[in-house]
Amino acid sequence: MGPAHTGEPDLCDALGCLLRDAEGAGESFRTWCADLGFSDDSIKARNMWRACSRTAAALSRLFTSAELEGLRELFADF
Repeated sequence: MGPAHTGEPDLCDALGCLLRDAEGAGESFRTWCADLGFSDDSIKARNMWRACSRTAAALSRLFTSAELEGLRELFADF
C-alpha cells in the first residue's frame, strides 16, 4: 500500500491488487514496458515484470481460468 492509504487493506483490496499485477504477465517484457511506460533497458523494470509473472503463476495455481476471468470481471471497476 502506498502512503496515501491510511487504513488496513482488506481481502478485496489485496486480491484486486494481485489481479492487476498479474494482468500483463502474458506479455513479453518489451510489450509490458511499452504499455506501462518503463524502459526495457531497466533491471528494476525487469524485476517488476518477473514479480508480476510470479503473481500470475501463483493465481493460476489457486484458481481455474474460469474463476480468474470471473474475478477479473468482478474487480474491473475497483
